[in-house]
Amino acid sequence: MHDTCSNDVNGIRSELEKGDVVLFLGSGFSASLHYHTFFGLTEILAKNLSPDAKDLEGNTLQEVVESLEKGLDRSKIVNFIRQLYPAPKDFGTDNPYFILKTLLDNLKGRILIFTTNIDMENNYVFKDQAEIISTENQLIEMKELPTITIFELHGDIGNENVKQSLVLTHEDAGKSIA
Repeated sequence: MHDTCSNDVNGIRSELEKGDVVLFLGSGFSASLHYHTFFGLTEILAKNLSPDAKDLEGNTLQEVVESLEKGLDRSKIVNFIRQLYPAPKDFGTDNPYFILKTLLDNLKGRILIFTTNIDMENNYVFKDQAEIISTENQLIEMKELPTITIFELHGDIGNENVKQSLVLTHEDAGKSIA
């Protein structure tokens, strides 16, 4: 497994054992599974979907997507991203989410996980024990926090509604749960 991920997960063990926990998992958490960070995704989108890729170098993901949306339908952009983040597969015990789940299994407190990851690993690994929130409506409708709640700050790549699936632009961010 990727050393950084292993150190990060093991480094939070003592905090987890104390009780209620809030975790933030950035896109680097999935990097050991060969998923792209947002920086990598930004470069790939610019190179593959923009005729002016050079002009987009150094731009943020939001800026690149906003530029792409001037000439492309959003569904084309979202479907391209979906190809980069396929359905989860069983990575076994090398999966950092599996390791995290193992650490969380015996905790007695409430666990809140905030993530910017857009891969489906959260949904796959925690499907039977966590409430996964990715839209404002889900957040509003929630009556109380379950033991494990995962807040997908950049949306849910599996959401069929391409307008609601991912937080990709500044306008999307204004409507997100973040």
